[in-house]
Amino acid sequence: MEQDKDTTLQQIAEKALSDSVVRLELWSPVSYHDYVIAFDVDNPTQYPETESIAQPSNKPKRVIEEHLKYASGFFVEKHIIVTSFHAVTGVSSIYSEFVEKEKKFRIDSVEAYDIENDLILLKVDGEGVPLRLGDSSKIDPEEDICAVGYPGGDAAIIHGTIDGIRIRDGRIRMRIETTKGSSGCPILNAQGNTIGVDASGDEVYSYAIPSKTLTELISKVRESIPLKEWQKLPGIRALTETKEGDRLQNKEDYRKAIAHYDTAINLKPDMVKAYNHRADAKMELCAFGSAMKDILTSKRLQPVQLRFDNITKYISWKMGWCKTLSIHIFIRLLRFMFGNCGWLRFKAHVKAGFASGAVKRGNNSRARRFYREAIFDFTVAISLKKTVAESYNSRGWTKYRLGELETDENNKSEAQKLYKEATIDADTALQLQTKNSKKMAAYFHTRGAAKAGIGDHQEAIEDFNESIRLKPKKALFYNDRGVSNEALGQHEAAEADFAKAKELDPDSKGIFKRNKKKKDR
Repeated sequence: MEQDKDTTLQQIAEKALSDSVVRLELWSPVSYHDYVIAFDVDNPTQYPETESIAQPSNKPKRVIEEHLKYASGFFVEKHIIVTSFHAVTGVSSIYSEFVEKEKKFRIDSVEAYDIENDLILLKVDGEGVPLRLGDSSKIDPEEDICAVGYPGGDAAIIHGTIDGIRIRDGRIRMRIETTKGSSGCPILNAQGNTIGVDASGDEVYSYAIPSKTLTELISKVRESIPLKEWQKLPGIRALTETKEGDRLQNKEDYRKAIAHYDTAINLKPDMVKAYNHRADAKMELCAFGSAMKDILTSKRLQPVQLRFDNITKYISWKMGWCKTLSIHIFIRLLRFMFGNCGWLRFKAHVKAGFASGAVKRGNNSRARRFYREAIFDFTVAISLKKTVAESYNSRGWTKYRLGELETDENNKSEAQKLYKEATIDADTALQLQTKNSKKMAAYFHTRGAAKAGIGDHQEAIEDFNESIRLKPKKALFYNDRGVSNEALGQHEAAEADFAKAKELDPDSKGIFKRNKKKKDR
């Protein structure tokens, strides 16, 4: 009996694959530049790389580069198919294909869409057999089902069973191994009814949009919108901008990512996803106050009403709101206390600390980014207040540490440039500070370390001598003078300096590891 049921479901699936389920060819612009040209969008996100988009009138228009990906869809009316909304945002052209029959049709317009439920209806320049929609409210746990689609572009019939309903969004939870390319394919039961549209999955389950939701969307079909015009709608463009922001954030290019999230929010001010992802990018740049403001906005846009059946969810939302608001107020208080210049220096020191931690973990690309972000903040702080010696020295020391990283990666020309800039910053700090011996000792040390990086060890030793005279109990100063003495072949002096450093700070492992690293260079 069980075998007969499986055979029937397989036959139903094969029939659907032949007459109703299509493979979607989705052609998308390769880059954001290509996207801007393809859709001729107004006010594209601006950052330096997009300046090359404008073409002089006497030159031919740039050829748009596109790449191909696949999704699944199926007919719900003779000339209308449904697929996943997320699959088609930013797509310049779509073709639906009955692979077995070698029939391909162009899709030129959108009939209706539901962003929240990840569904879209597309009009096809061709004809198919609509699948019968079942009643998704009457599904049973353990009910046999199959997904019919084109994961990876290849036809597949995947069998599984219903597990239940996911409470938070009402999606059908299934024990079935659908994959990314299955998005948009029908979920069929043994009666030949479509009870859902495959949408997503995790390590354990796959999830489908209930057929009831699809039926409601079909009833909303009004007027076709040409695909290209649909892609230019503010809400749809906002999603494409957010996708580009996510791509850049994954590449750790946070400033450019934020520019795209800004564009998305300007296009659709209530776009929660853009606020949340922009907050993540801002946190990576240590823009804590601004990040908290974005999180507060996203929570305000998604309020949870107090009801008897969602008390736990409401309490969780309220506690999250209060926690975020408290952090936001605390950061604003700190910023008020520090002032703009002091706040920038504080953020820069935090970033430099993150960079040092990344170096210890061997993540040099992350360290390089944080060092450069710290240098940027110190530079802005200097532009606001040009008479603070500590800002120049801190920027110089950060440049020196970045120079060390570049030296380790054999980027010698970049390292030499950074060492020279660090020397200039330390010079400026020393000119501005002539009274505080503790600070002057640090400034002389920065300049000495930078000169040693350049290879001018004799002048470096003179600066280390001044650091030691002003602060004779700092082990690091002796250690670094020892490194320069060693480089000049003055081994006895070097050994004396290393011994003194160890005497002053016998428990410090970091200094002597740095010493070994310098001697290896």
